[in-house]
Amino acid sequence: PRYSEGRDTNALLRELMGTGERPEWAQQAFERVEQYVSEGDLIAARAELEALAERLGPQDTTVLELQWELGDRELNGAAD
Repeated sequence: PRYSEGRDTNALLRELMGTGERPEWAQQAFERVEQYVSEGDLIAARAELEALAERLGPQDTTVLELQWELGDRELNGAAD
């Protein structure tokens, strides 16, 4: 490809090789966590998120973001 030098490797994988940002199973699991949170089912959200953290690692950016969001909901009871 003509304009690949210096590009973000994740962008190259997505755009040139047709890969997703995440495997389908992980994307679906993140979507379930977000759905549970939006529905107020924080116990199910926490369980799904813990399973994701176990598979992807506790330092995964999306896991960390969702942990923060879920923790906020657990403490404050309302979405931002």
